[in-house]
Amino acid sequence: MAKRFRFRLEPVLRVRRMKEETQQRQLATQVRELVRRESRATLLQQQIVGEVEQFHGGTLVGVLDVQLIARRRYWINHLQRQLMDERHLIGQQQQVVERERQKLAEAAREVQVLEKLEEKARQRYQQQLDRAEQADADEMAVMTYARGGGLLQDEEPC
Repeated sequence: MAKRFRFRLEPVLRVRRMKEETQQRQLATQVRELVRRESRATLLQQQIVGEVEQFHGGTLVGVLDVQLIARRRYWINHLQRQLMDERHLIGQQQQVVERERQKLAEAAREVQVLEKLEEKARQRYQQQLDRAEQADADEMAVMTYARGGGLLQDEEPC
């Protein structure tokens, strides 16, 4: 019985697969952070729209309170600054996500290269087994032929 196929770079392949999985987790973390920031920006935008509508709706009716108007204007400006900051952070986070995607693609290529090497080594191993099996079968056929199913002592080979 032939011994079992063993890929000698299996430990390296395992390490590369673990690296790829780690990179996948890191990318997922960064994507979640990007989504969180985008969600926060959307909420800020909605809050600004609501404050502006409330500001314009409240100033047209009743007595004008200058301090209230100044506070609302300040608050709207504050929200707009927060939104600008958040959009800046979103841009930075998008760059981080892109770098993580590139790292994941590189890790996946490294795994793929080793998997192709393993497949080729497995094919060579199988070819060697097939050749050895064929050689054994040929030897058995020759022995069977020589023992009695083939040449007799008095006959001459062709």
